[in-house]
Amino acid sequence: DFKMVQVSAVGRKGHGLLSHVIAVPLFVCAITGMLWTIQERWMHIKPAKWLMAWHQGDIYYGWLMSNSTINKHQKFTISDGSGPLPLAPLSRSYRMEFMIFMAAIASLHYIMGLIMVASLTSKQVSKQKSLARFIHQLAAILLSLPLIVTILSGAIYRILRLQGSEKEDIRWLLDLHQGYFPQIMPYFPLVMCLTVVIFTGTGIFMNPTVRFLWKVLRGKRSMKKKKK
Repeated sequence: DFKMVQVSAVGRKGHGLLSHVIAVPLFVCAITGMLWTIQERWMHIKPAKWLMAWHQGDIYYGWLMSNSTINKHQKFTISDGSGPLPLAPLSRSYRMEFMIFMAAIASLHYIMGLIMVASLTSKQVSKQKSLARFIHQLAAILLSLPLIVTILSGAIYRILRLQGSEKEDIRWLLDLHQGYFPQIMPYFPLVMCLTVVIFTGTGIFMNPTVRFLWKVLRGKRSMKKKKK
């Protein structure tokens, strides 16, 4: 059906474009969430302060604040000196905007993915020659729903907290963000982090430029082998 092909093409283009927008912040959120969980639930130590600051987007906006800023919420550095960039300027001033951005882009990205994703038993998937694309689609079918729930619950929780909601009143959102069931909370963020890594890695290999460069590299290697 021509209309379905058009819709799928729009979904594919939109999904690819939004992937470039959300890839870095989502990857950072996934890694910091995983490390926070390991320290809190596996090592039973107080998580390093930089983890939650980066997890909530503070790392992206400190550079925008003036050096004359006095309010620690507007510009600050990690007090315990932890993290890969301990002297990087951070800012809490744009947490609300960051959470709205993540929720909106992630939702659109998920919807575009639903438009283009194909059933594993369809002819379209069986014809796919790219292993990366097959893994990407398989991960999307199995893990995209819990991932989008994790993103939205975390973003909505932080937005409501910034609006003045009491922590205990919306605790269920934080629990949902971390896996909801106590038995799986130590493992859930690790699985979500692995999911993001899979999406990122396979997405990179599906990029037309990367595929072209990979084919050129493989072509040069085969030429060298033939000469030998």
